[in-house]
Amino acid sequence: MKKTKYFFGAIAALMMASCSSNDEPKPETPDVNGTDNYVTVNILASGAENGRAASDFTDGDDAESKVINALFMFFDDTDKLVDYSTPAIEWKENSSNPENPAVTKVGSVEINLKEGLIYKKVVVALNPSAEGIAQLYGDVRTMADLNKFYKDYASLANAKNNAQRFVMSTSSYYADAARNQLVNATPITNENIYKASEKVDGNPPATAKTVDMYVERTVAKIELTNSVNTDNFELNANDENDKTKLILTGTDGQPKTPIVIKPVLLAMAVNVDCKNAYLVKKIDNLDNFGYGNGEGGWKNFEWNDPENHRSYWANTIIEGATKKQQNYLTWAQLTADKYKIQDNRPVVQYINPNTYDYAIRDDAGTQSTKVMIMARLCEDGDPDKPLDLIKCGDVYYTKDDFLTLAADKVNAAIKNIKDSPRFTAADMKLKQSGDVNPQTGAHDMAYAVKVMLKQDVTDKTVASAIESCLKSNFNDFAPRFWNKGKTYYFTSIRHQGFTGLSGTGEEYLYGVVRNHHYKINISSISGLGTPVSTDPDDPDNPDEPIDPDRPKGDPTYMKANIKILKWRIVSQSLKLE
Repeated sequence: MKKTKYFFGAIAALMMASCSSNDEPKPETPDVNGTDNYVTVNILASGAENGRAASDFTDGDDAESKVINALFMFFDDTDKLVDYSTPAIEWKENSSNPENPAVTKVGSVEINLKEGLIYKKVVVALNPSAEGIAQLYGDVRTMADLNKFYKDYASLANAKNNAQRFVMSTSSYYADAARNQLVNATPITNENIYKASEKVDGNPPATAKTVDMYVERTVAKIELTNSVNTDNFELNANDENDKTKLILTGTDGQPKTPIVIKPVLLAMAVNVDCKNAYLVKKIDNLDNFGYGNGEGGWKNFEWNDPENHRSYWANTIIEGATKKQQNYLTWAQLTADKYKIQDNRPVVQYINPNTYDYAIRDDAGTQSTKVMIMARLCEDGDPDKPLDLIKCGDVYYTKDDFLTLAADKVNAAIKNIKDSPRFTAADMKLKQSGDVNPQTGAHDMAYAVKVMLKQDVTDKTVASAIESCLKSNFNDFAPRFWNKGKTYYFTSIRHQGFTGLSGTGEEYLYGVVRNHHYKINISSISGLGTPVSTDPDDPDNPDEPIDPDRPKGDPTYMKANIKILKWRIVSQSLKLE
């Protein structure tokens, strides 16, 4: 990474290179002649759109709307970068646009243009980090370079204390109904440019048109609330007379007295978010996904809004099929203090957008962003009575009974083999089943286990008989193990307005889009949930990523009501620092 002293001097070096480098010759017919040329730039944010409900929009709070610094990037008519501008000046006082109250002015600034350069387009990045600015200086030379630029902006938004910042950039949309005219930068014309000599009392002349730039945040906001009533919890399990009770099987194969099981809710959080986000929203190749033309999956959702300089869908970064492109959290991370369910306190997370084509077609897609509740299954809902619970086929056991039964089956299978040993439950262990998924780093069947002996048996005949016994009686059924009662419930976050995916049989699309505020209330859960058994030998501190999955055939549900708001930025007096 470039040192700090580099990017303090980088803008001066870049401007000199722009004027004198043999590789980047000075334009022969510049639109700007002289050093006293200026443009005035307004930074604006859309509120409620025409014909859409104002309730779909919400103002950001002070932290979400504060502007610390701004980086303007200017391009010529060949899309080559010609100038950076980082004015360290105070913004003018803000006000709502009287002609369109739905639009908020974030700030206004006058920018001095350089001699001998052609200014045709401008992109702004608000609140980039020093590291981000240095990388932009080093890597961006054309619009194509900028459109490939990405970082982890969610980490900046989630940072504590004064380091928290929300990166915003120029909004992307199509200017025409046919979606041929992509706008991802703001045009500059000669009507926007004026000279110092034309100012009136230090202000721009009345004939000079202000450059209006619309911005949006690079992250999405997820706000989780919980209204689950565990008094109404139903297992939907195997006691047909009482859905709150579970019938366990003992070591003799006979049903035991049914027990009441309730989940103790621990935490709620968002899992499976993208590692990075584009600085400038990419919507230019949505048609490649079979969308974007008002047909098929998009027929009931108009995602392009040129009247308000916005779009409501985008592409997600794809770095290659073998690279891990999303974050998968562990049980320990998902149950951290900041996600704990307590005192009706909402849990707020800022995440990078996730709109992968292969992650949004169904609710079980492991690469779609999930909202999750973590819980422990406890007898009578008593947190001091978590259950080590195993399901094998359609039969439920405690862990101790299951291992005792496994030992008994093994002893019966080898009893006629001369000098064969005898085993107890203490000789048996559980091991996680499934292969590691190279995309996520998690096991495909993290909830499934195998039962096996703790120690190897040297006699091959005995070992073969034991393996065959355990396979046919237990392991072929992929037993599920709720380790210390650990379980989770989840559902994918659904974006607004999608119906009728052509040719897939699915009814919805799922995704998380930048600059949207998803208010999600988890209203109910039922069933035993998905077991967390990633480390049977260390049940309280699993450190393996959880790739949210739902065992097929299990009646497990979580209902979440999702309301989607579009942020708009609060009008305030701002200072560049």
